[in-house]
Amino acid sequence: MKNVCIVIRDKRTPFGGGEFEPVISALIGGGYAPDKTVVVPDDDMREFSQSLVESKNFYDNIFVIAQPSFVPPLRLRVCDILQAVIPKGNVIEKGGKLVVCLPFGGEGAAEAVSALDAKYSVKHDKMVIRAVGASNEKVERAIEQLKGERPMVKAFLKEHESEIASLCEASWCLRIMAVSCKEPKKGECLVNAIQRHWACLLNKES
Repeated sequence: MKNVCIVIRDKRTPFGGGEFEPVISALIGGGYAPDKTVVVPDDDMREFSQSLVESKNFYDNIFVIAQPSFVPPLRLRVCDILQAVIPKGNVIEKGGKLVVCLPFGGEGAAEAVSALDAKYSVKHDKMVIRAVGASNEKVERAIEQLKGERPMVKAFLKEHESEIASLCEASWCLRIMAVSCKEPKKGECLVNAIQRHWACLLNKES
């Protein structure tokens, strides 16, 4: 899976990247980080058309990011260039490729993530770990470290291996904590993975 962002910028105003950073952050948080970002001026539709066609040839998913007022006409422009059916929303499908038109600021990113989840048969799992004996300070610190969406089980475990090991070795986890993750239907379950990790640590101690 390869993803690309095409950012439409207004040459007449300062442009520092903060306009589209929330969109990219939301895509990364959803597990669909862009492999490349292309910036195109808003007054050069020829360059936009060329970038779009080239991206469709080399990438699986294309995110077109622009000022909110630009999104409706861009959606029609994309459909015209790709000869695609005009959708009700901002997600355009053509030949197995997805093109999503998104406004600056991150609004609409949820629609993109939802469409990509459906395309790749991704499900959302949630687990709750209950334990006692931890101070409020430790619980809050652990929640801050472990909360949030994680794209894959292995990535989650790798990123928080030290925290998970510390919690297991101390024989406590969190009194009540919900951890969201996303994984393919055939992937391993986060709960089982942590239980195996915990059991391994306990065997070492014994």
